[in-house]
Amino acid sequence: MEPDTDYPVAQMIWRLALEGCPMGRISLELSAQGIPAPKGGAYWNPSTIARILKNPVYGGRYYSLRETAKTPVQRRKVDSYRSSAQPLPFDAWHWLENFPIMSPVVSWAEWETVQRRLSQNKADATRNAKRTYWLRGMVSAPKTAGVW
Repeated sequence: MEPDTDYPVAQMIWRLALEGCPMGRISLELSAQGIPAPKGGAYWNPSTIARILKNPVYGGRYYSLRETAKTPVQRRKVDSYRSSAQPLPFDAWHWLENFPIMSPVVSWAEWETVQRRLSQNKADATRNAKRTYWLRGMVSAPKTAGVW
């Protein structure tokens, strides 16, 4: 796989993510700079940013079998068949070691750093909280250089 014309945009997204910017702020930054979204729109959806940040190709590795087919729970029409995809855990993915990726956007260590950050953000999200704390979101620890 070789870089295309969107390579500088991917580099910017990853640079901002490594600096600790949340996906919402990255999407606002791209929109403010007038960079069109992948489908041509003016606004970058944070889910698009998340998809880019979770793709291991940007870290220089290609994994296959990242999801499995699943029979849909409810069908729109009786005679139609439309499968759903269910993501598999990272441990179940198959790494194609000899798959050539010419120039990855970030190193594998940087990719893993962002993955740890995304999983920590998901665990710390208010919607996933098991308890309600009075000062949640009001008190934070100072960010030290290079430590997330």
